[in-house]
Amino acid sequence: MFKRKKSQVWYIDFVIALVIFSIMFITYFIFLESVAQEKDILMLELLNDGKVISNQLMSAGHPTNWTNDSVLVPGLTNGNMRINETKLFRFFNMSYNQTREALRTQYHYYIILKNRNGTVMSINGMCGLGNPLIINESGNEIKLSYVYHDQSGTELLDNMQDLALSLNVTLDIFEWKNGDDSFKNFLANNMSAYDHVVFEHPKKAFSEKTAFEGNISEFNGTVFLSGELGSDGTILNVDHTGASCNAIDVKNVTVIKRDPLLDLSIGDILDPQNNCNYIEGASEVIAEYKRFKLGSPLPSKPAIVKWPYGNADVYYFTHFEAEYLGDENLYQQLVQDGIEQYVNDCTVRLKVDTSPTNNLVRINRFLIYKSQIINMGLYIWI
Repeated sequence: MFKRKKSQVWYIDFVIALVIFSIMFITYFIFLESVAQEKDILMLELLNDGKVISNQLMSAGHPTNWTNDSVLVPGLTNGNMRINETKLFRFFNMSYNQTREALRTQYHYYIILKNRNGTVMSINGMCGLGNPLIINESGNEIKLSYVYHDQSGTELLDNMQDLALSLNVTLDIFEWKNGDDSFKNFLANNMSAYDHVVFEHPKKAFSEKTAFEGNISEFNGTVFLSGELGSDGTILNVDHTGASCNAIDVKNVTVIKRDPLLDLSIGDILDPQNNCNYIEGASEVIAEYKRFKLGSPLPSKPAIVKWPYGNADVYYFTHFEAEYLGDENLYQQLVQDGIEQYVNDCTVRLKVDTSPTNNLVRINRFLIYKSQIINMGLYIWI
């Protein structure tokens, strides 16, 4: 009789525990479903708000010719998918709070414009507009290095110094002299610390070929070479030949290919002066010598070339003193413009990191800007 009562008590306790567990289990899943539904509703609200904002930006706005004082709806186009530059610049000159108020949104946002190559576009020096919470801009310091041989070739020195000041970036200058190890020490101890390295007349390139090639192959940046490399032969997987323009009749140097870093157009004419060194075997020939002997044309030779070597992009210029339509500082300016474009490249400066927020949607819209199709990416979150 006692055992029966004891088993009954145990059975009742088990049933009660099972009921409690079942209630908690059901309640837990109801809670999860409720949370999921709330998140779905929230994401739907973000998506709808994002669509409204993007539609407003793709419109002509209100009034049609709005200004920062009169704006009610900040449309960026003429109403036909084509961006109106005046409106675009006005919008980018508004404060973040002004734009949120004009767009009538309670959420945070960030807008990025990309060209058809996926490169983030700079508008008035800005890589985007909105709350920078998800943006990491200029996270890494950009460092430049200029290396020259004695005082025999410093055509680019002043340009590099001016460039560093104007862009507020670090520039380190190295000089090596005949008979010392400073060139070898630079390659071994310093090169990897920079984004761009400019070598002017690297006459020890062949004598320090192993170190020269090894460090450039591991360099994650752009290398500019100019002038004399110290010898003729194969280096960096290309063939270098030193030559004087006086030895043969060189009519001019003609640009035959566009390059994203160099401000040159196809058909531009350059004057190589007395230096007609050249590199053969590079993957891209940007400009070439037009050569003649006794009035008869000879095969053209590369004057400005570009090729990959390991992790680096390498450019070679026949000489930094070459002229361009009377401009004595052409090659200096080309290198300066190329580095400046890299430093100001929004794709380099700007990285999107969505980790600071758990609730974020992105909407892509296509617009026309300067006859090119571009992508407007709108990020919106709580």
